[in-house]
Amino acid sequence: MSKPPPLPDEMKLGARHLRRIAQLFHEQAGSTTPLARPGSIAAADLADGSYDAAWGKATFEVVHEFSSHANYVYDHLHAMSAVITAPQTVLAVSSLSRTVLEALAVTSWLYERGQDRRERVRRRYNVRLQSLREQYALLYGIVDDETRPRTQEALDGITASLLAIINSARKFDFSVHKRPTRVPGLQPLRYLDAPIPSDQKLISAMLEAFTDTGGTVGPALHRLTSATAHAQNHGLMTFVMEAKTAPDRPGAADVQIGLSLKHFSTLFTGVFIGVHVTAQRLCDYYGWPRDPWDAVLRPAGRTLHEWITADP
Repeated sequence: MSKPPPLPDEMKLGARHLRRIAQLFHEQAGSTTPLARPGSIAAADLADGSYDAAWGKATFEVVHEFSSHANYVYDHLHAMSAVITAPQTVLAVSSLSRTVLEALAVTSWLYERGQDRRERVRRRYNVRLQSLREQYALLYGIVDDETRPRTQEALDGITASLLAIINSARKFDFSVHKRPTRVPGLQPLRYLDAPIPSDQKLISAMLEAFTDTGGTVGPALHRLTSATAHAQNHGLMTFVMEAKTAPDRPGAADVQIGLSLKHFSTLFTGVFIGVHVTAQRLCDYYGWPRDPWDAVLRPAGRTLHEWITADP
């Protein structure tokens, strides 16, 4: 593969926008100011202890669930901005954008407008149940004679947390379901009332909340980023800039790959819309002022509009 062409100024500008958005997520998640502003939905959730039980202070967990997802958004947005400007790095920006989209989509779903408190609790503990199952599977797969006592203690702790959620959920009349696993010894996937939508559906719902695309953009963007995230051969096709028959190698071709502005604009659009929708929902829930978000997102939106409307 030949060397990618020089990085356009537009992509350097896009990288700066991504860094500014990342920094704002970092400031909100790591701020010493309480997440929930007085009079907000989040403040009302914090004041309500009616769902407290063995699973913990449920509404406290709902309010603070944002921070862990914000860390993924912050970190991977910074990584996107870094690999865009890094020499010899082409494919990774697509894979990184997939993680950003997934983190934004689940956050957007957790704090979706129009939910009542019970639904916010249900969604948060479904995320927790999924995470605990994956933690269990991870530890279960690396246990050996040397680490067995420590690992077994951790596995027992996860099992205790699962049981606390199950018992508490039943106390509040949530129905607890499980999908059996084919691997002996592993925990089944459990969920309350209904499972978490798939990553593709969460991303699609987030994008559709911004503009009606007929439900096609979300799945397409999910597949586009999946191809590189999972190192599938067809993922390379979207990065081909030029292909020529190799004169000295019959049946072979010389291929130049790179990240075109059109391709980058597609990834940037998905991330931008995801941030826009998620930020609106977070501001509505926590009572945050929108001015800091507008100050960052409006210039990014203008840049994106210029890219989209520019002559090909």
